[in-house]
Amino acid sequence: YDGGVDYLNLTKINVPKDILDYYTTYFWVVRYQDSNGDWSLWSDETSFMTEITVQQFIGIGGGKVETPGHDVVIDIPQGALSAVTEVVLIVSQQEELPTEPSGFRMGNTRFNIHLNGKLNEDVIITIHYTAADLEAAGGNPMGLVLSRWNDVTNNWEILPTVVDTTAETLTVITNQFSLWAVMNSESSYQWWIIILGAMFPIIVIPVAFIIVKRRRSSRGKIN
Repeated sequence: YDGGVDYLNLTKINVPKDILDYYTTYFWVVRYQDSNGDWSLWSDETSFMTEITVQQFIGIGGGKVETPGHDVVIDIPQGALSAVTEVVLIVSQQEELPTEPSGFRMGNTRFNIHLNGKLNEDVIITIHYTAADLEAAGGNPMGLVLSRWNDVTNNWEILPTVVDTTAETLTVITNQFSLWAVMNSESSYQWWIIILGAMFPIIVIPVAFIIVKRRRSSRGKIN
């Protein structure tokens, strides 16, 4: 996307609707024109990531809340909710996260689940880990875990995590919604369960702007 020359909006730009994709990293550069009409060099590249917000009403019969690309899937069983309840899932890189616990390093994937009420039964959360998550784990998916922020104790809780290396997913069972993040264990202690591919079914759970995007590992320019 090329914002062209803008003589009014010198510190920000509004990108038209449907130009940017959900949950995609974009890289942008800017330059300015002086009073003589001469252009500066392009600035250093800076990035931002768009977010996904999914809002869905789930009844007592249960159901699924998931992102359009199935990167995050919440499987809510029958009886987990006492009435029709709105569940809000936000996948975003914009939020500043609390410091990770000792022995763990923050990955790339993070999301927030909001519920106006409480859960009566455990739910299953499955996420696709990304190349950036793997990079944080030194290329070893066995070190990846899902962690939940506890608003009462103000600390991260590392949950037993099922790793499917074929589907590239992490799965946990939980009875609470909150802020979630993928982390990498830096110690030899294993909080996770490793599942290889076919075994997975055993689980019961004047300014000119240019914006360039990177979808996961790819990169290109939006015209």
